[in-house]
Amino acid sequence: MKKIALTGGIGSGKSLVGGMLRAKGFVVIDMDSIVSSLYEDEAVRKRVIELFGSLDRGEIASQVFAQPGKKEALEQLLHPRALTELRKRLLGIKSQELVFVEVPLLFEAGLEREFDAVVSIFAPREKRLERLVRRGMPRKDALKRMHFQLPEREKVKKADFAIDNRGSVEETARQVELVLKKLTDE
Repeated sequence: MKKIALTGGIGSGKSLVGGMLRAKGFVVIDMDSIVSSLYEDEAVRKRVIELFGSLDRGEIASQVFAQPGKKEALEQLLHPRALTELRKRLLGIKSQELVFVEVPLLFEAGLEREFDAVVSIFAPREKRLERLVRRGMPRKDALKRMHFQLPEREKVKKADFAIDNRGSVEETARQVELVLKKLTDE
């Protein structure tokens, strides 16, 4: 089984590509959902309250983006647990040639070594910003989040494959097909 990471900046289209792959019958694991599930663990909840005084995700995000030390503390709490859970899930998957994992902060967290290949999904900054605002995220919050992520051009340079998601859904789907062909021909 090949483990393939899907990464890209916020608003780049990781979920769109993941959805396309699911529709084709591939297993796609979302690291954001794994991280969200960690908040059900009592030890995690207790530590988050100690760090942030709240379990409210909006409040946590505002503190994380205002105080870099809190960002590191949260990452130290969540990243190792999320990686352990991902590994458990991957061990439970049988008879799949390819398994995809959406990992927004792949390079930032140093997780690229966990995967056989990396696909970076990218779109211009303004397009990503427009998508995030359309989803209801305040523009200033979207800009803060973008600022804390590795620039997309760096993610593309480090990736094995890149999908340009600035155009139509059909154009993105064609690129997904090309990447799948390359992955299955290897």
